[in-house]
Amino acid sequence: MCANVGVQHIGAIESLTPSEWQWVLATNVIGTVNTVTAFLPSLRSATGVRRILLTASAGVFIPNALLAAYTASKHAVVGFGDILRLELAPEAIGVSILFLAGMPTRHLESSVAARPAALGESTLSQHDLMTLATGPTARSAEVLTADRAVRNVLEDLERGEPYIFTHGHYRGQIVERHGQVLAAFDRMARMSHD
Repeated sequence: MCANVGVQHIGAIESLTPSEWQWVLATNVIGTVNTVTAFLPSLRSATGVRRILLTASAGVFIPNALLAAYTASKHAVVGFGDILRLELAPEAIGVSILFLAGMPTRHLESSVAARPAALGESTLSQHDLMTLATGPTARSAEVLTADRAVRNVLEDLERGEPYIFTHGHYRGQIVERHGQVLAAFDRMARMSHD
């Protein structure tokens, strides 16, 4: 069962209204939760290999300015997936999290189309486009076709891998980020010995 849920809103944090935050979080997080809970009884009653695939984003590891609501929602999907994996492990139902990156899709167009009319028209300024075009995601962009991006998904699902990546161009950023996390942990450990 694949829960591929996501809308995006582009804009600086101070420009996001509470209603826009609620729309993105409700769609991306609660939409993922609702998808899983709707199909979970069928998965539980099935036999054989049973897997759940949740779509997150490379933005969890390489955040970009102007994508706060989207990125926060995908962090929540990762947290949900990690707990779901723990809870379903006794039933031998695997949970994998897919981290997508650059692909030629209609994601922005479909997000605009899905935007509730009550939120008003979606706008994207030239400044916002330039910020996105020069951000960390764009600077390390590797755009793949959908077929190329999912080349390893079925094998990783069959093996029950917890995390599945479609792109490899940002490994260095992941290593750097986790290095900073470990360095903070080490500083705390040193302070507790003093």
